Amino acid sequence: MNTKIKTNILNNGLTVKYIKNDYLHSANIGIYARKLPEKICGIAHMTEHMIFRRLSDVPQQQLYFATDKIGATLKGTTYTDFICIDITVSQTKLREAFELISKVFDDFKWLSQEVNAEKRVVRRQIEDRYNSLYSRADREYYSGTPKGCPIMGNISDLNRMSTKSINNYRENVFAPNNCCVVLTGNFNDSDLSYFTEKLKQIPADNTKSGLAFAKYAVKDFSDRSAESDKIYNSNDGFSDVCISFDVDGRQVNRYAAEILHSIIGFGVTSKLSQVLRERLGFISELSGNIEFSEYAGRMTFEFDTACENLKQSLKAAFEVIAKAKRKLTKEDMQSSIVFYTDNQYRLLDDVRELNFLIGWRDFIEGERIDSIDELSERYKSVTVNEINEAASKIFSSKNLVITVSNDNKKHSKDELFSVCKVLRKEL
Repeated sequence: MNTKIKTNILNNGLTVKYIKNDYLHSANIGIYARKLPEKICGIAHMTEHMIFRRLSDVPQQQLYFATDKIGATLKGTTYTDFICIDITVSQTKLREAFELISKVFDDFKWLSQEVNAEKRVVRRQIEDRYNSLYSRADREYYSGTPKGCPIMGNISDLNRMSTKSINNYRENVFAPNNCCVVLTGNFNDSDLSYFTEKLKQIPADNTKSGLAFAKYAVKDFSDRSAESDKIYNSNDGFSDVCISFDVDGRQVNRYAAEILHSIIGFGVTSKLSQVLRERLGFISELSGNIEFSEYAGRMTFEFDTACENLKQSLKAAFEVIAKAKRKLTKEDMQSSIVFYTDNQYRLLDDVRELNFLIGWRDFIEGERIDSIDELSERYKSVTVNEINEAASKIFSSKNLVITVSNDNKKHSKDELFSVCKVLRKEL
């Protein structure tokens, strides 16, 4: 079984990564482009949309017909710090899929009437978007960095985007030295050689001034206090809670931190879910995330509860976190570890998920992953002591940000800020 991920950096600056598995019946081609600084919030998202309005010389209806004709699934997504365009197809139609998706590197420009038509689509998305406390907490946390810019922008941002600015952004963001092409699944050596030779023909463009990346920093990182906490008003009878911790990847084993997050707050068997959901019945669902970037690491736990249960929910959550800080056991570790070790090999059965892992974590986030075997071993090597050390370092008031939405007629802001100060002392 092949688990090795190979990398080829072409002379034009384009990164190509691939992993071949002959036992599969499909393949995925993903193109990952780092977001450049957005002078207008949402311009990366608008650029991704425009690719589906017209991809080089292929207009929208023809594009959809071309993908259907080869039984392919073509998708595009804009994330906080990158754009992903990918296509999944049977290995027998792989070259046709490549010829289509690789047009993103062509030299072309969209017309004003095309831009205006797509703006109407994006405007509906912005109007229909549910702006949750969690997305608001994310923007506050990452303010001043690419992750702090709303992915879609606002209506005023959309109105400011000119056809010229969108075309310029596409030319910069899809420059070879800003992109990675990832190939996963069932393909043969002649397919790979064909793709590589075609990609080599893309002209290098080293004149793009936008490729000079700024050095970003999260404000007050690992220097938090009660002033970092945020209380927002809501009036639907429910309170949303986001408990966030800074994670300094220079001081904490990131793989131990990921397992720690799973033990505390991922899934129905996690410690927070067992207390808040199963024992107390205060929540129906628990979510959250742990993520790393060049400028920050962050762990979050998120839930909503009835306003009348807010203070008890917060108290119970912090009791769980404080207890975890004192001592986690081998049994706690065993409840999560297989998801990060044996289950990594399930990626080999999913061409798109594996493709995304390589494009996102390896290329975008800069976490070098040479093989699935190696990735699994990184988690296997984590000890209980390292998880406890991670808990001790992460679960500290200097890393803590509490964000709450609440009906302030039931609990005043001053009352909740006082509660947050007490909770901080528990850590």
